[in-house]
Amino acid sequence: MRDVEDVSAALDRTMRDAAAAVLRGYELPTDHQIVLPGGRYFDKRGAAMWETVTGLLTKREKETA
Repeated sequence: MRDVEDVSAALDRTMRDAAAAVLRGYELPTDHQIVLPGGRYFDKRGAAMWETVTGLLTKREKETA
């Protein structure tokens, strides 16, 4: 787990540096969530879209079955 946290911190620093290079010194804040194998990322802001997509896929699968 330590390696994952180290890589995540390095990626965060890289993203801040990239933002600073493009935005003339302004570092965009970042946040992260580490999802380990077997886990699933979930963000409540995307729940409605996820339900729409899975509903459409289910409908399509029934139509082609």
